[in-house]
Amino acid sequence: MHCYRADEMATILDMSREFGYHVAAFHHAVEAYKIADLLAEHGVCAAMWADWWASDGVYDGIPENIAFVDAAPNGCARLFNSDSKKVFSDSTRKPRKPSLRAAAGLEIPPERAIKWLTANPAKTMGVLGGLER
Repeated sequence: MHCYRADEMATILDMSREFGYHVAAFHHAVEAYKIADLLAEHGVCAAMWADWWASDGVYDGIPENIAFVDAAPNGCARLFNSDSKKVFSDSTRKPRKPSLRAAAGLEIPPERAIKWLTANPAKTMGVLGGLER
């Protein structure tokens, strides 16, 4: 599901509950940090940009989005997302970009950050077993 704002994601989750379908992931999810607990409760992944948080009419995007979602209790899976081949290519070479480390003192070990590019996307697509932090 392509969604930027927290209120839109929450509405989609309400609809999914009402109509009996599961949302595997919200792509772009620029405001996922606002509803990380709700995403985790529904088992929904957040495919977020590494460094494009202030574009396309997004007003509350923050560089710490991925890290805050990662730090949420019982957190949902975190994935990198990009509309640009170059940005995604750069992200795969640098999973601990400064924007990921900027998260108000949250430490993100490299072995956890690399899962945002490898294991978590595979699990979201059903290639591997259950999601993990």
